[in-house]
Amino acid sequence: ALVDGRVSPDRIRTSEEGEVLSYHTGDKAMQVLPHASNYTGSRLQDVASQKRSQPVLNDNEAHKLTAIALQLETLFEAPQDVEWAFVDEELFLLQSRPITARPESFATDQALAIFKPLAENLTEGLTPLSQDVYANAFPDIGHFHKGHLYIGIAWIRKLCPFVLTDAEIADLMLLRRTPETFKLGFTELLTAGAFLLLGWLIDGANWVRAAQINADALPGYRRVIQRFSNRFNQRKDPRQAIRNLFWARHSFMPIYYQMFTLNVSSGRYFLYIGLLNALVKRFAPDYPINELPATYHGRGNMQSLTMLADLDELITLAHQDHGSDDASLLDRMAAGEPLPTGHPFTVAFDDFLQNYGHRGSKELDLAAPRWRERPHELLRLIAAQSPGRPKESSAHGSYLAARDKLHRHLRAWQRPLIDLLTARIGHFIALREDTRHYHTLSFDVLRSKFLDVEKQLLRDQVLKAPGDIFFLTLDEVEALTHGGLDAQTAHNRVRTRRRQWQLDATQPLTETINVDQTRVERQSMDGQLLSGICASPGIAEGNVRIIQSADQGHRLKAGEILVAPYTDPAWTPLFSHAGGVVVATGSFLSHAGTVARELHVPCLVDVTDCLTLLKDGQSVRLNATAGTLEITT
Repeated sequence: ALVDGRVSPDRIRTSEEGEVLSYHTGDKAMQVLPHASNYTGSRLQDVASQKRSQPVLNDNEAHKLTAIALQLETLFEAPQDVEWAFVDEELFLLQSRPITARPESFATDQALAIFKPLAENLTEGLTPLSQDVYANAFPDIGHFHKGHLYIGIAWIRKLCPFVLTDAEIADLMLLRRTPETFKLGFTELLTAGAFLLLGWLIDGANWVRAAQINADALPGYRRVIQRFSNRFNQRKDPRQAIRNLFWARHSFMPIYYQMFTLNVSSGRYFLYIGLLNALVKRFAPDYPINELPATYHGRGNMQSLTMLADLDELITLAHQDHGSDDASLLDRMAAGEPLPTGHPFTVAFDDFLQNYGHRGSKELDLAAPRWRERPHELLRLIAAQSPGRPKESSAHGSYLAARDKLHRHLRAWQRPLIDLLTARIGHFIALREDTRHYHTLSFDVLRSKFLDVEKQLLRDQVLKAPGDIFFLTLDEVEALTHGGLDAQTAHNRVRTRRRQWQLDATQPLTETINVDQTRVERQSMDGQLLSGICASPGIAEGNVRIIQSADQGHRLKAGEILVAPYTDPAWTPLFSHAGGVVVATGSFLSHAGTVARELHVPCLVDVTDCLTLLKDGQSVRLNATAGTLEITT
């Protein structure tokens, strides 16, 4: 199943001494039985959901493999691709050959760059069906490469009134640095003005409506999703149905029909933050600018915080004594066993999934399971956490104290202007979080519809294994359904794409294509001091806990410093228990930074070497305000 591409492998990094530096568990949905009882049937079997994300190797086995790999590299005088197997505790070598895999090239003469807020939630690229759905729903402003969307710099240049090089535009898209000077260009100004005017004529009303929308109107999107679900199978053209789901049929429909438009337009708070920084630097040059993020926040009832509050209630309920069966409740949750029917926690957990079951890790990819489908990961997290969330009661007080400190650096006439800006930033921060919660419903319903199609194709033996449909395109799915594509051709394409997708996931992300750029590297100082970007100011001390994926969240203990490769909303439950957060890939505008600021948890992002230099259990001092992480032991 692994060689066939139907199982995502575990990825393990070790030192040359055999010490495990990182362990990323793959999704092992299928297995091939070595001894089939029915030789006329399929040997491909499902893996129980609670076992799919369990590690394959222990530390001792990883140490053995490292030692053998080094010996083989010395013997053959080149790094080796080694196939191996364990029988009980004995290691067998099956094959060794020079590493031949090379990164796939991308043939284009366009200058392209990643927009970091889009890329930071996807360390693994989108599967082919997800790419095709997005390409069909959104304007042609770029290209997909290895599952990541690269935006054409030529498009950005049309919207920019300044004279900038490709490298400078790429830096802005990557939120890496800003040019030392901004020079207005006459041609650039006319072009940008024309495009902005055209955009305002097409969608200006929605831009205004987004600024005035009440959060109470957003749940109306659930009715939109229900109508789409009822009508999807009746439509002859699924592409038009998908476009309507994302953009609505016309601009005169209620604004909550256009949830994705709301989400995109709420990104304007990026500009407000830039204006706020510029004004504070001018009005109050003595104010510590790194502390400014503590002065703005979203509404207290934004969906991310509401979900955290509901989750805390579940944690408290799970640790309460409800009867004789409760002694084993936490053990059953940790082991992924079924919950007792009628138990108060079971009832409350079902209600939680009704509201948040469409969320999950890597939720922007249609191939990623949702919490509703694989609740055991969430149950393990709940079982491992202790009741209580002390940060919640102090977060608002910290916000008031930060605003008061800023006011003391401002004159009386300056305060209303700054307060207005921080209020608008808070409005759009909350709108961005809330609209993502709701527009994720569209990904969930699309996944459900494609899974329904896949079930029929599996029954007809046209597809071989669950998940295959996500490695086809929309045209191929339609052709396969109506007999226009034969099963063997589809199987060969799925197999090839699965293996390429898994290989791409092991390669570092290429941030730009056809752009001459000097990369900014953040080096550690004597291996003791790491640097990054402050996403939420504050200082915290504690022990490191490296979490490679959200399904390992149960390992985090209260007060530990969470170190992660990236974060998306599936990681949100960890934030209220972490003493601080350090993220390898991310930006100030990321989901990690937004939630951390709301909870006043110190958060440092874009710490590129944190996963290689840090180890579980190390004592560290996180000074997010200064942008540093110091290893103290």
